[in-house]
Amino acid sequence: MKENLNSVLFQKIINGADDGFAYCEILFDNECMPNDYRFLIINNALEILMNRDIDSTLGKTIKEVDPTVEKYWIDKIFSAVHANRPVNFTYFNTNVKKYYRVKIFMQGLYNFVMTFDDITKEIISIEELSFQNKEKEKWREELLILNKELKYQNTVKEKHELELVLVNKELEFINIEKKKHTAKLVVENKKLQSQNYENEKIRLELIAFKKKAKESAWLSSVFLSNMSHEVRAPMNGILGFSELLKSPGLSVEKQLDYIRIIERFGNSMLIELDFLTSLFNPNFMKFEEVINNNIYSNLSVNQLAIQCNMSLSSFKRKFAEIYNVSPIKYFMKIKLQKSVELLKDKKNLISNIATDVGFESLTTFNRSFKSYYGKSPSKFRLDEND
Repeated sequence: MKENLNSVLFQKIINGADDGFAYCEILFDNECMPNDYRFLIINNALEILMNRDIDSTLGKTIKEVDPTVEKYWIDKIFSAVHANRPVNFTYFNTNVKKYYRVKIFMQGLYNFVMTFDDITKEIISIEELSFQNKEKEKWREELLILNKELKYQNTVKEKHELELVLVNKELEFINIEKKKHTAKLVVENKKLQSQNYENEKIRLELIAFKKKAKESAWLSSVFLSNMSHEVRAPMNGILGFSELLKSPGLSVEKQLDYIRIIERFGNSMLIELDFLTSLFNPNFMKFEEVINNNIYSNLSVNQLAIQCNMSLSSFKRKFAEIYNVSPIKYFMKIKLQKSVELLKDKKNLISNIATDVGFESLTTFNRSFKSYYGKSPSKFRLDEND
């Protein structure tokens, strides 16, 4: 009677537990090796976990209850028998698709107790957390890459902004200088245009006089009279700007501008004198000497041909034989190469460089430079200084 009461009380206690509980008996084969076990006591929780009622399970072996039981499960059960110590492991039941935390410990020589804890939600939560952590790490790496790209773009942007500031400063400086010289240049340009017109007119007359010089001796005196005007024009320019250099309070930049103008007039006068000398000297200058002496002048190809005592077509043909390029392209290349050397010195204004290498205007120089080098003179200077 007392044993029955204890059995009923024990059954109530284990039925109140949340974990599955089973008290089992070990069964042996003919060679005394454990190969199966029988359920002696199970609780309601295990009944739910196994999806079987207690009455159809009690007294039956695991192989009778579940003929498809996995060998892995049997081996785990009997590992506790051989080790004679508690065994804990996680088991995934493929039939019900759930994870269990299983604890097995011996009760005597032939009996053992099993407890089952459904940890499916816990495992899924861990797996989900692991997946989220991997996704988080992936997002973190992508964010690092994006941050590096953004940092690089910001660096490039700052560099471009700095370059733009430098270009704007250069443009502002050029505009200021341009405004300062505009009033003076307007007057001087008008004078020069008038002088150039007269010079060209006289030059055409001189060419005609040259053809007739051999026919009549008196043409020589007339020719020299006209040439005196050709020489006086640049001489007057030299004298005029020399007087301007004496003006009190004249800035260094103005002095340099006037000196460059005087140099141009001087070179022009030398060219005219060389031209005059060549007309009366039976030994004309060598072809290359004429070219080298006039690289930075504004003489036309026709004027150079006259200095070489050649027709225009003969001059171009000989030029191509020596330099393998046309006169215009050759002079343009030499002038632009010279301008590159001058641009390396920040003290040289771009407008002055254009004049020094023989360009008639800053606009023509900028257009020719960009066409040849692919960038403007100011941008070229900025890149060189970087």
